[in-house]
Amino acid sequence: MTGTIRIGISGWTYPPWRGRFYPKGVVQARELDYASRRFRSIEVNGTFYGLQKPGVFADWRARTPEGFVFAVKASRYITHTRRLNDVATPLANFFASGLLHLGPKLGPILWQFPPTPNASASRCTVRLELELRWASSSRARGGDALV
Repeated sequence: MTGTIRIGISGWTYPPWRGRFYPKGVVQARELDYASRRFRSIEVNGTFYGLQKPGVFADWRARTPEGFVFAVKASRYITHTRRLNDVATPLANFFASGLLHLGPKLGPILWQFPPTPNASASRCTVRLELELRWASSSRARGGDALV
């Protein structure tokens, strides 16, 4: 089996990066454009906190280069609030929000679980009838990612 490894960053809108990673003159509205030409993948954190609109995903697709992929973080409502219980409607809303407008730039769906023993990838009972790539992450109580 062969695959592609991409090195990316988690998000792209971070004020402390301005003047360090982003050169002076790169305005916030163009930070995605700049970052996507330095990394082959970026994690979308905004989808964790709220649903986006289809036009937002289409815009991101248009602004990034060929071969680029987004790792889209699933809604925390599904993983943290609902704890993967009774999530048919929230899942439908998440996918209907427009993330498929990313087309070939849609990479894995990232399922970040809360730092509790009862929420882990091994307990994931969600069955997706879509052929999508996905990844999971758990956070330690201190905020560090568990691998």
